Amino acid sequence: RWRHSCLRLDVYLRAQRLLHFQRVIALLATPMQADELRSALAEPMLGLLEADFYASYVWDEAACRFARGVALNVDPVHGERYEAQYQFDDPLTPRLLARRTPTRATDVLPQRELLSTGFFNDFLRPDGLHWGVNAYAHDGGRHLGDLRIWRRRTRPNFDADDLAILRLVYPAFVQALSRCADSAASASLPTRE
Repeated sequence: RWRHSCLRLDVYLRAQRLLHFQRVIALLATPMQADELRSALAEPMLGLLEADFYASYVWDEAACRFARGVALNVDPVHGERYEAQYQFDDPLTPRLLARRTPTRATDVLPQRELLSTGFFNDFLRPDGLHWGVNAYAHDGGRHLGDLRIWRRRTRPNFDADDLAILRLVYPAFVQALSRCADSAASASLPTRE
């Protein structure tokens, strides 16, 4: 079984992608704050998935909203608009979030239906985002952070190989963010004297 997995991995990862995969794994193994990690993952994740746009948020339970966004190749105004308005009129995120596994946007909402929404026409399309894949990290019921990766219209949609690669990375992503959250929680506990 291990030999078969290695052969499949070789099929999925061409040399350039392998370099990005190595960077992602190295980052996930490096101790750092969660927001710093989510930001550091942007460039190698885009390279690994041959994508154009990256964003990552954390669910703020108290405020009932996604916050602490980090992004690459996305206009900062785009992120501000998402946090202020579009997360509340987002037909994709609740469906993707419910999957608890890396999922393409087209797996929860057919592209033709997405193209007819205000979310797409007023928010995604003006900034060039067309094909998406998201992964939401959870530790039990606690949302730790996510990966929102998008391609331009001129590229193909994410395929089964892209999903397989993201699913290889996903458990380490969840573990790394869980370690960050646990570390932050223990650092905020009062110490005994």
